[in-house]
This record gives sequence, structure tokens and C-alpha cells, in this order.
Amino acid sequence: VRQDGCPECDVWRAQTRDNWRCWNGITNLYTPCPGDHVKRIAQFSIEVTKAASLTLVDEEDPSLGYVEVRVGFHSGPCTAAVVGTRRPKFSVFG
Repeated sequence: VRQDGCPECDVWRAQTRDNWRCWNGITNLYTPCPGDHVKRIAQFSIEVTKAASLTLVDEEDPSLGYVEVRVGFHSGPCTAAVVGTRRPKFSVFG
């Protein structure tokens, strides 16, 4: 799992919010995968959860424990656009 997504699962970062506390991913972006996009997102979610459970919150203070993530996903149509005039940014809605 990388910052920009997971090429093995064909899941890519669409946007981040709240200083990386919320990471939105999208599949079916570069390669059509109409029959298994839910499986790809689910596999990605499993990989992220595993990686987080092995990552210390603070390497200098292991007593703080490991990174915890909450995973959820939506399957269905979506729309993407650049929104805003002062600080335009790419957003996904759906």
C-alpha cells in the first residue's frame, strides 16, 4: 500500500481530508474492472488494516500502540469534478 494507492488492487487515491485522517480511494479508474471492483476495494481495505496494525503511532514511544483505521466503502455511481474558486480541488461525490 502506497500513498497514492495500491496498484496491485487497482485502487487509487482520489482525495484526502483532515490532514490524512480521511483517505478516499477509487477503483475502475485506469483499468475497467466491472465485475470485481467491490472485491478490489475489499482486498485493499484488508491490506490497509494489516499495514496499520503493524505501524507504531510513535516509534520513540511504543506504549502509544499501533495505528488504528476504520474502513468503509460505497459501491455505485459517482461523479468527480474540480470544485471551488479560491482553492480549487478535485473531489469525488457519490
